[in-house]
Formats: sequence, C-alpha cells, structure tokens
Amino acid sequence: MLGAYNQSGPQLSAHEIGERVGSSGVADHSAADAGAMRLQPYRDDSTQLSTLRTMRRTFEQWFPALFLRFLAHRLERVFPALARRLYVHRMRLRVRNGPEMLVRVCDLEGPMHVFGLSEYDFNVVDWNRVHTVIDAGAHVGSFSLWAGLRAHCQIYALEPNPEVFRMLVENLDRAGISPRVVVRSAALAGSSRVATLSSPTRASHGASIVSDKGGAEIAVQTMTLVEAIADAGYESVDFLKLDIEGAEAAVLADCEPALGNVAAILLEVHEFDPDRRQAPEVLRLLERCGFAYAVTHVTPLPWLPEANGAAAHFPGRSSVWVEAVSAWRRSRS
Repeated sequence: MLGAYNQSGPQLSAHEIGERVGSSGVADHSAADAGAMRLQPYRDDSTQLSTLRTMRRTFEQWFPALFLRFLAHRLERVFPALARRLYVHRMRLRVRNGPEMLVRVCDLEGPMHVFGLSEYDFNVVDWNRVHTVIDAGAHVGSFSLWAGLRAHCQIYALEPNPEVFRMLVENLDRAGISPRVVVRSAALAGSSRVATLSSPTRASHGASIVSDKGGAEIAVQTMTLVEAIADAGYESVDFLKLDIEGAEAAVLADCEPALGNVAAILLEVHEFDPDRRQAPEVLRLLERCGFAYAVTHVTPLPWLPEANGAAAHFPGRSSVWVEAVSAWRRSRS
C-alpha cells in the first residue's frame, strides 16, 4: 500500500465518462487523459499530522487505533516485546458510512489507504459494469470490501499470511459479500512453489516473498496469475489489483499472453533493489499487451534497508520506492 501524493488533472464529467465506457466497465482513454483518472486527489499521509487527519475523517474508532499505533512505534527500541504485543492487538474498525473490519494495530495501513486515501477511486473504471475482479494481496480485505460493496461483482482474493487470511475471511463474512468472493491462502508469483513470506512486525501490508522485511518468516504456497484466473473460472478479468510487494514483474511476465483478457490493472511496482529496477520492464510489457497507463504517484520508502550501488550516488535520497501504475486497455475487441 501507498502513502503519497499525486498531481490531479482536470476531471471528466459523468456524461464524458459514460460515453467512453464499454461493456467491460473500462473507459477508452488516451494517454492525455491520465491526469483525469483519479476521482479524488491522492492525499499525502507521510506525516503524523496527516495520518491523524486521514484516520479521523475515515473511521469512527480512530483515536484508540491511532494511539496504540503511536505507542507501539515509541516503545519499539526500549520495550520491543511490549511493542510487538501492541502491534498484534485486535480491534474493530468501522469506516464512516461503511463496513466494520477486524484488524490489528499492524494492519491499519491497508484500510486507511483504501478507504481514507481513495487509492482505487478512478473514473477510468465504471464499477457498475465491473463483473470480475482479482484482488492479489488482499490483506484484511479492504479493497475486496470496497469493490464488493460498490459493484455486484465476483471477486477472487489471495492473501498468503495465515493470520491476516483469517481476518480477511471474517471481514468478508461480516460485510455479507462472502458468497461473491473466492478466497485463497496463497501468494502470486512467477511459478508455483513453496516460498518464504517475510512479514514486518509494524506493518503487515508490507509482507513480501521477494524482499527480507524482517519480522516473522512464514512458509506459504504460491500460484501464478494464469492459475488464479483458471481457478476463479473467469473468461475475462474486468479489474486486476496487484499489491504483491516486489513480485509484480515476474507475475506479469509469466502471464503476458493471458493479459489480453484483462480490461484494467492497478498495480504497485516495488523498487526494493536499486541495482535492478522493475518499472521499465513492467511498463514495456503493458504497452506490448495493448494497455495505456499512467504512473499516478511515487512513494519513497526511506525506512527500508537501502542497498549500495545506485543509492551511493544520491546521498540523503531514498533509493527504494513504490510506484502506483494504472493501466487500461485502449480498446476492447
């Protein structure tokens, strides 16, 4: 998940959107429309004050959740065992005029970014016409809930962390959309295998099978995107969400022939290795598959371990970041 900014362009009217939307629910935009894609400006949550504001306007029980998160951060160095206990403390978090979710303190980033920062609120997608969705990196279910309550769609959700997976299932049941959601405890990868999931203590949404994030190491099953689409039984995918913490290039390369049946993609390209960037390869692949795309925001990750190489040339700058990429098919045959 992200916490950053973007520059918002002119907004499209409802009439203009309707004229461009086909049966798949994806508008036929040109590259010039990239600035008009986001319905709401992506707000910055990179400071404690802006995080407080986002939490307060988004959730009813915002204060206890934010206080425990702040306290856990403060105690990490002096009382690490107590901090770990606080991070896994469970609570109910209700979105204002929205669903209630079971989360832990270390899970707060996901719901905050989806419901508070409107990460997926794009006018390139008419959710009334979206029928099939894949949610890879479903976490506690924030996006699946957001999409499932917005559109009467079928959702295929993947989450590899067993503890987070249990909360995902409970949250979908509580919201009443579980009959429309197939859930799998697996991670997307370029091949099917057993992999090690590295799950950071303070932020569970950053768990990765390709980068050592510290914290717990969990053996998880992986599957390819081709296998996921087949398991879901989808002939086509109206919306593909990829938040898979560094595995995106391998996943897309493996399923490139199948991307012709995908209408829109929102993915995060995680640049954890300064000496091997993924974004150029990912963007070229999207172009080959007939997608227009926009990089909507870039978020530096200065708190992650930074490798030598590219980092050494830019002292004081983060060489690790994540790019949010929105891709939509120029036309549907």
